[in-house]
Amino acid sequence: IVNKNNSVILEYFLEKDYPGVRDVLYSPDNKFLACVCYGQSKDNIIVIWDYIAKQKVAIISDEEILDKNGILFSPNSKFLISGINTKELTLWETETGFKIKTFHLQNEVLSATFSKNSRYLAYCNAKGEIRFLDITSE
Repeated sequence: IVNKNNSVILEYFLEKDYPGVRDVLYSPDNKFLACVCYGQSKDNIIVIWDYIAKQKVAIISDEEILDKNGILFSPNSKFLISGINTKELTLWETETGFKIKTFHLQNEVLSATFSKNSRYLAYCNAKGEIRFLDITSE
């Protein structure tokens, strides 16, 4: 990753199985940077960097990281949601890459946003509905 002066600020050598980046997103506190990297096969990974420490925090490799997966940070930067544009939203812990839970939905999620307190996730689906999830509920 290079800045506007072409200086390398983060370096991650993608292995031959993951030659490119499909999506990139800063956390609201600007501490983390997450990238969805695509593979030559149909699998993808999410890489989370600590932008301030300039080090890789986690590599999330899971069958739920789909080809058209989008990502979203919570406002407090503690959580990352993957699965935008799919029927499954997965909640990850940002600092470790730990999978907290997966929400299995009936319709594809087109767009999503967190509440300011990072507790609720509102999303619209392919059926034209707006739905809400309490990410802290069991």
